[in-house]
This record gives sequence, C-alpha cells and structure tokens, in this order.
Amino acid sequence: MNALDVYYLIAMGVGLFVLEMFVYTFFFFWMGAGFIIVAFLTLLVPFESGLTQMALALTVGVILMFAFRKKMVRFASKGQTTQEEHAHTSGPAVIEKGHIKFDGTYWKCHEDLSGYPEGTRIEVSIKDNVASIVRVI
Repeated sequence: MNALDVYYLIAMGVGLFVLEMFVYTFFFFWMGAGFIIVAFLTLLVPFESGLTQMALALTVGVILMFAFRKKMVRFASKGQTTQEEHAHTSGPAVIEKGHIKFDGTYWKCHEDLSGYPEGTRIEVSIKDNVASIVRVI
C-alpha cells in the first residue's frame, strides 16, 4: 500500500472528531488527533507505506488517550450539573413512614429515624442520594 496523502490523513482525523461528537466516548477524539499528528509528520518525514502511517496514527492516538482521557472526561463533565440539582440539596422535610419526605420524594437516611415521632419537621442535607438530618425544626 502506498503512503497516504496528507489530505486523506487529515480527513480521517476530522471524520473521527465528527464521530466523537455523536458517540462521546473520548476514544475517537484521540484516534483523530493521532491521524492529524501523523498528517503533519508526513509533511516532514516521507513514509513508504500507508499501513505504517495508520499504525503510527493509532499508536499515537492510544498513547494520547491513556495520557489525557481522564483529564478530558473530568473537564467535560464539570459543567453538567443543573441549577435544579443544586437547589434541592437541603431544606425542610418531614419524617413519614420511617423515611424522610423531602420535596415529595422519600429518601434514605444515615441516621436511625426510630427516635423521631411520625410527622417531625426537620431540615435535611442531601448528598450522594442519601439524606442527613441537620436539625429538628
């Protein structure tokens, strides 16, 4: 197989970037980056085989993926909480049926609720889908 033209390598890289927008795995992004890097490397170093170029592109992509994937996922997921999620993390609640009723939903609790009479009004804090009693109102 003859060496691939720089434009084909760039097109494969961009195609993988576009595929990443639909799949959102951060796998195809790094493979695309590998193809783009090899495309620019092809301008400097003449390759004899297209298979060598593709193997090098995938190798560079895997190395980049292992080096940066966790940082990229952490960066991308930072801004994905909504205001509603933040608004319902604490507030007044009632003890009903051995659970905490907060905003119309029954929650598990860290504390033993048997010491509280039914209908006791409390203030709760929700973290990791588990309620904690802050104080009795």
